[in-house]
Amino acid sequence: MSRRHIYPVNVDKLLRNPTFTKADALAALQGIKLPHGLARRVLRLCVIHGIRYHPSFADGAASVLRAAHERPEFARALNARAIMSGLVPDMDPEGRPQDLPYCIWHPTVPSEDALRRLVARYPAMTYQVGRACAVGGYTTLYRELDILPEVAIAEEARAAGSTDIFADIMAHPVRYRVFNDYTRAINSSNPAAPAYLNGDTAVRDRLDVKQAFEQPRGQRDPDDPAVEDWQDDKRLKSWELGFRPQTFDITEDQSIDEHATFDRLWREEPLRPFEVPMANLLVQPLPPDLPEGEKGLLILMAAYNGDIDRYARLRRPVMLRDELFCLMRGAYHHPLFAAWLVSLGEEELFARMRDRTLHNRMALTMALRARAIMNNDLSRLPSPAGLSEEAAGEGYVGLPYLIWYPTLAAETTYAELARRLPQMRQAVARAAVFGGMRTLFDSLLDADANFCPDWFVLLEATANPNGAHYRAAIEARAAVLGVDMSDEVARRRHSHEDWKRYSVGADTGRSLFSAFPRSSNRLGPGWGHGIVLADRENIEAIYNGVGCDASMVELAATLPVELKPKGLGVDPEVNSRDLDYVEWPPAHGTSPVA
Repeated sequence: MSRRHIYPVNVDKLLRNPTFTKADALAALQGIKLPHGLARRVLRLCVIHGIRYHPSFADGAASVLRAAHERPEFARALNARAIMSGLVPDMDPEGRPQDLPYCIWHPTVPSEDALRRLVARYPAMTYQVGRACAVGGYTTLYRELDILPEVAIAEEARAAGSTDIFADIMAHPVRYRVFNDYTRAINSSNPAAPAYLNGDTAVRDRLDVKQAFEQPRGQRDPDDPAVEDWQDDKRLKSWELGFRPQTFDITEDQSIDEHATFDRLWREEPLRPFEVPMANLLVQPLPPDLPEGEKGLLILMAAYNGDIDRYARLRRPVMLRDELFCLMRGAYHHPLFAAWLVSLGEEELFARMRDRTLHNRMALTMALRARAIMNNDLSRLPSPAGLSEEAAGEGYVGLPYLIWYPTLAAETTYAELARRLPQMRQAVARAAVFGGMRTLFDSLLDADANFCPDWFVLLEATANPNGAHYRAAIEARAAVLGVDMSDEVARRRHSHEDWKRYSVGADTGRSLFSAFPRSSNRLGPGWGHGIVLADRENIEAIYNGVGCDASMVELAATLPVELKPKGLGVDPEVNSRDLDYVEWPPAHGTSPVA
C-alpha cells in the first residue's frame, strides 16, 4: 500500500479543538479528510469509522493520528485496518500493549495468509486470530492455533456458519471465556471456566447495525478534562454527545454512521421481530448454552418477573433502556427479588444504569423502599436526619408514594411510618382509605389538627364504594383549614404529579382513573419486545410516576403454536390483530396469524 503525501498536522492542537460541523463528521465517515477538531468524541468516532472502512484514509490523512498517544484508540483502528488489508503493522506488545486492536474482523475479514503471518509475528494476538478464523471459516488455521475452546469464538462461529469450528469447541466438556466484549479485555492467562454460550458476544452481523450521528450539545463533552464533576451533572445526557452509547463497542466507533439501521428514537439497539428460539425460553428453563439470537427480552422479563437466577445470569454490565422500569416492577411485586437487589448495594445497582441521573437512581430507591414497607420492614428507611441530608445533598427525597399495592402492610406499620416520617402521611392516608383502615385514617387527623389529606386521597375515597366516612372527614378538615378541594383548583395545584390520579382499585369508574391490571389481547407491531413503559402521558404510571406492562409479551409467549404471531414485525405498516374471539380467531377452529 503506497503512502500518500501527508501535510503537516498539529495533532495536539487538533485533539483540543471542540469545533463540530456536520460536514466534518461526514467527511471523516467517508474517509475524505480529518475534522478541524477532535475534542468532540462523536468526531473521533467518525474518524475511527472512516479508518476501518476506508484503507486510503487510514494510509493517508488519518495516519498522523498514530502520534496521538493519549488516544490509543486511533492506533488500534489504524492497526486493525492494516491487518484487514493484509498487512502486518509494526506494533509493540510489550511496550505499548494498548495499541493492539481487539476486533480485526470488521468490516473486512483478513485473509488466512495474513492472519497466519500476524500470529507468527505477534503471538499475543492468537485469540483475536482464532476469532477471525471463526468469522472467515478458516478451519485449518484455527486448528493450528491450538487454543482453548472459547465461548465467544463458538458464538461467532455459529453465527458465521463455521460449523466445523463450532463443533470442535462444543465437543469439549469444559469451555472457557477469554474475550470480554463488554470491556474489550482478553484474558488468556486465567480465563473463566466453565463458561457457556450466554449471548454475551458481539457477533459480526451485529456490528452492521448502525446509529446515525447527531449534533452534540453544550460547549464541551463531559469526558473532556476541562469539564469537572460531569458524572453528577443532571443536565448532561448520552444523546447530547451526538450518539447513544451502545451495549457493545468492540470496533470502538459506537456503530456510528451517516444513517441508522433502526429507529434510534425508541431503542439504543435494533428492535428485531420476535425470535423463536428466545421466545421459547420465556416458558422453559434456561439451557446451559443459549441458542443464537438476542437475549434482551429475556433480561427484561427476568427483571419484570423478579426471577433472581435468570436475571443474575442474563443481565449485562449496563442496563438495557427499559430495564430500570422492569426492575422497579419486579421489586414491587416480588419481595425476595427486592431483597436481593438491596443486598447488591447502591454502588453496584447504580453503576449498571445507562443513565445515572438523580431521577433514575431515586426511582429504583423508591421501589425498594416501598417493597420493604409493604413487607412491614421499616429498617430500610432513612431517619429524619438522614432524610434531611438526602434533601440537602441531592435536592430530591427518595420516599415512595405507592405503598399499598400489590400488597397492604399491617395497620401498625403504616401508623409507625407516619410517626417516623411525617412526609409520608399523605401516602399513609391513601393506603388507609384503599385498605379500609378507618382507625388508622382517623388517628392521622387526630394527631395533627393542621393535617389535611390531599385531593388524591379524596379521589380515592370518592371512588371507594365504602369511602363515605373518609370523604366526609376530608371535606370537613378542608373546610376548617380553608383548603379548596374543587377539581379545577386541585388539578392546577397538583399538575406536576397527575399520575397519582390512577388507582389500583378495580373499575373505580368515577373520579379516579383505574390502573387495575388488565391483560392485553393485542398482537401487533413490536410485540416481540412489547414491554410498555410509560409516564403520566402514556399508561397508568402507578409506580411513583412510572408504568410497566408486559402482558402483550405474556400473551404472545403463552399462545399455542397455531396462534403464534407470524410476520408481525416492528414495521408500523405490518398488520396487527386483537385476540377478541369475535373477529379473530374464527369460531370454528383456529388459524395462524397472517
